[in-house]
Parts: sequence; C-alpha cells; structure tokens
Amino acid sequence: MRYQVKSNTKPEETDTTSSRVYNYYRSNIEQTEETDEMTKEKHVVYTYDEEKIRKEDWDQYLDRKASDAALQELIMENMEG
Repeated sequence: MRYQVKSNTKPEETDTTSSRVYNYYRSNIEQTEETDEMTKEKHVVYTYDEEKIRKEDWDQYLDRKASDAALQELIMENMEG
C-alpha cells in the first residue's frame, strides 16, 4: 500500500522498528518550508511517499525493488548507447 505523508520530522528511508507488523519504505522525500497561519512562524515540513509492507513480505519486497532498479539502469544505458 502506497500513500503520501506530510511530517515535521525528517523520515528515514526505511523503518523496520516502529511497528511489530509492518515495515515502511519512504521515497521522494522533499523538504519545504511552511508558515503557521496563526503564529506566522516558519517551520520545515517533509512530504514523501510511504509504502507499508508486512514484515513477512519485506525480503521479497526488497528483492523486487533491487530488480526494478537494475532493470531501470539497463533501460537507461540502452537509451544512451
């Protein structure tokens, strides 16, 4: 399951400890600055995509991510060459 998250705390790319059931993979992490409408104070906000993966599926998920990255790299090399 993939969804977008907004947080005041910079996330780690992977989180394998905060849940007993799920691991989390985060990508497209972007830092922006927002102004609080009431106090007019500026603060940093992070937006990112998060995927929630059951712990028993984690190794398979990582293998698929690595395979997808290798395939993408091969496609880019073929396009350049």
